[in-house]
Amino acid sequence: MRKVCAQRFEEFSANGWASKIKPLPLSAMTKRYSKGELTPKIDATRVAAE
Repeated sequence: MRKVCAQRFEEFSANGWASKIKPLPLSAMTKRYSKGELTPKIDATRVAAE
């Protein structure tokens, strides 16, 4: 997982921000998913690049 996380930080230009990320307990994440807070928001009006 460390390698995957490091790769994602680099891909999204978030290198050096790890100390700013506050870990949440699984119970808190479960509540956020249940409330729909983590549902992807996709703009249906945008046309995918061809």
